[in-house]
Amino acid sequence: MLLLFTTSCARFPQDPHRTLAQVLASGTIQVGVIANEPWVTGSMDETPRGLEPQLITAFAKELGVEVEWHWGSTEAMFDALMHYELDVIIGGLTKANPWGREVAFTLPYYTDDLIVGVPPTVSPPTTLDGVVVAIPADTLISDELEEQGAIPKLQEDLTNYAGPVATNAWAIAGMGWQSTAFTLRSDQHVMALPRGENAIVMRLETFLLDQTTEAQISDLLWKAATP
Repeated sequence: MLLLFTTSCARFPQDPHRTLAQVLASGTIQVGVIANEPWVTGSMDETPRGLEPQLITAFAKELGVEVEWHWGSTEAMFDALMHYELDVIIGGLTKANPWGREVAFTLPYYTDDLIVGVPPTVSPPTTLDGVVVAIPADTLISDELEEQGAIPKLQEDLTNYAGPVATNAWAIAGMGWQSTAFTLRSDQHVMALPRGENAIVMRLETFLLDQTTEAQISDLLWKAATP
């Protein structure tokens, strides 16, 4: 009977360093912040804005705690997380981030598709071969377009462009444009927590997956990108 009881208890998520318990006891969650618009916007002398600060603020409210923000470089934030000086890191992180070998990532809470879209009055292309496609200057997507035969063209302002553009699906929807059949890349977004702290990881995952929808996050990203 004792063996069965022990095995059953082991199924519950555990925090070896008691991260979740300490957050609840202290009344504060320590959040590392890496600038990455529109996921996280702002500067080191102010409260961060953007999608993920909104999500973390709502999560903290659910826990009944306050948020203490800590701005810093990627390396500094992950070093602090690995030493249990932070409880979570936000910054538009994706599942492919190599720091995932050192820390815990939540399950992906949003898939950010980079797609080709066209204005509402333009017929979607059936092929990208030889098609000039505008891209934002800060989007690294030229290789994916060239692989499909497209001709990338840097464009500062996509909103007034009259032809196909390649950008985030949430931006295409926000501009009121049509999406096409061409998805160039999909990035799965996560948040980072201390490795092995399964109780707080599961609590944050549950919040992100149960309290948000893809449509809500897409809308928040568009609003954060176009204040």
